[in-house]
Amino acid sequence: MSIFKEKEAKDIKYNGSVSGLTAENVQDAIDEVSSGAICNISTDENFAGDGTALNPLTFKKISTNFGIGNNQVLDSFADTLGNYCVWEYVVSDGTNSRGGTVTLHWNATTNQITDITDTSTEAIGTLNFGNVEFDADIQADAIRLLVNSTLASFTFTAIRRISE
Repeated sequence: MSIFKEKEAKDIKYNGSVSGLTAENVQDAIDEVSSGAICNISTDENFAGDGTALNPLTFKKISTNFGIGNNQVLDSFADTLGNYCVWEYVVSDGTNSRGGTVTLHWNATTNQITDITDTSTEAIGTLNFGNVEFDADIQADAIRLLVNSTLASFTFTAIRRISE
């Protein structure tokens, strides 16, 4: 019998000591977690940690190459899927890299991008990744994540999540 089903969270407290637990029900909890009854961790990019399928329209792994140029399309999707998107990304040439998060907010009714923010790490390697800038627009009711770059032959790899 699981302590997670028998006990309420208020019965278990932590303030330097634990009350409401016995050696037996702690072992039961360890056994239950170990068996995967409480949490499932999936390495499949199409499934959440609990094993449920992710919507491929709103959760997607992206990998594309880019080079020198402006307004290069890295990703696009229908603006009606939500109004907020996060890309957790790495830009790399195989030796040099930069990681970060691009957040985007838009209004599908007015076809306006209301905010785009890129928060990134310092570059690893010798190249100046300040020459890689992200932008976005709405074309034909599709959100497009764009890159402007003065660097040649790089890969953009990201996990995209769209929310309402």
